[in-house]
Amino acid sequence: MSDDNGVLLIAHGKKKFYIQAACLAWSIKKSNPKLPVALACDHNSCESELFHPYDQIITWNFSDWPGVSAKVNIDRLTPFSGQTMFIDSDSLVYSDLLSIFQKYSHLNFVALGKNINHVGHWFLDCNRVKEYFNVKVIPFFTGDFYLFKKNETGIFERARKMRSIYDQLGCIRARGGSMSDERLIAMALMSNGFSVQTRDLSDIVSLQENGMTYYFSDILSTKRKVVVNNHSYEPKIIHFADYATQIKYMTEIERVRMSLTNFSSNHTFLKLLGGIKGVSSSLFQRSMSRFSKLIS
Repeated sequence: MSDDNGVLLIAHGKKKFYIQAACLAWSIKKSNPKLPVALACDHNSCESELFHPYDQIITWNFSDWPGVSAKVNIDRLTPFSGQTMFIDSDSLVYSDLLSIFQKYSHLNFVALGKNINHVGHWFLDCNRVKEYFNVKVIPFFTGDFYLFKKNETGIFERARKMRSIYDQLGCIRARGGSMSDERLIAMALMSNGFSVQTRDLSDIVSLQENGMTYYFSDILSTKRKVVVNNHSYEPKIIHFADYATQIKYMTEIERVRMSLTNFSSNHTFLKLLGGIKGVSSSLFQRSMSRFSKLIS
């Protein structure tokens, strides 16, 4: 793998996103100690004591691109001249990422999902979108993972331009009213005749996957297993998605906290962990104690 490759994370706004990103960075370094990890964050929210997992920190003003729409600027934010892997902060890494970099090294841009031929409304007005871009299928993917070469793709630049037609084409806005990176990038792909790569569940799994019937993970041992549509996988990356507010994710984050001796008594860290769950630190501690058998 090129020394110019690396992983880019984003954290801005609420403090809980910083602790999520720090735990993700720790998990990356556990399995990929030589892989550079950079954090892009806002100017006013940096918690310096949380930044030890990063090789580089980039400060940026996210006010013009609130919420998830900020992700269409990762080409501007990355410090890596080769391949950049973006992973959503509510994810954890359980294995070496080298094979993913190698698998897509021939492509300038990678989003993982499927191409759909829906009609009606599916996060956007499918009929109107297909007519506008003169396409038969629409790229559908989760924006929890992007892989791109910094100087060889115009996808993000085109995605930024799609803001002017976002509402016109019936695109649903994300939580908080921001434009969705998934819709902006999908329109950019369609404008250039591109599609998405099929999502390989051995690489990345979202706990929102349709057909999931079993899940287990332990970030300390890196053991993990998911069963989707009767097929078993050991994914390299798990995206907890909406489960980031539930016990599956919190158990893993508590394992991370307990393994970091310099954070084990850090009240700020524990308070931020409680913020992920949306409860007070004391309630979080009591809640986690009930699940102590899960944490070894």
